Amino acid sequence: MSRSYYGLRYHIVFGTKNRAPLITPEIREPLYAYLAGVIDNIGGRTYAIGGTVDHVHILAELGKSRLLQDYVRDIKANSSRWVRSTYPDHRCSAWQKGAGVFTVGVKSVPQVKAYIDAQDEHHRTESFGDEFVGFLRWHGIAHDPGEI
Repeated sequence: MSRSYYGLRYHIVFGTKNRAPLITPEIREPLYAYLAGVIDNIGGRTYAIGGTVDHVHILAELGKSRLLQDYVRDIKANSSRWVRSTYPDHRCSAWQKGAGVFTVGVKSVPQVKAYIDAQDEHHRTESFGDEFVGFLRWHGIAHDPGEI
């Protein structure tokens, strides 16, 4: 085979700094659109973006040309800078340190997309912290409960 092929899909999750409820209705949809634009500009493909007032979920296919942590850093940094410049009086200008990034098989894309699309409903009964710990457990990732 003379060419390599990649299908690298990720469920990326990160929260606002100190989990403050900063993603207000005013900026929610424009922020999601901007995040999708950042992903497009770095060579990715967005399947879904959703979340609540204190965190964001992204389902995206990213390329192979860069390190995964560089993609995530650029998504967070660019969107934070955009919020500060577009909404100077808005307090949502920083994300938490780190992120959760989980691989997604092609057959699971519809289920993960549906999960992301239903974030408001889901978080009526579960906190972001509990949700995130559940992801870590589901994926078999060891973690320090004090850091979540």
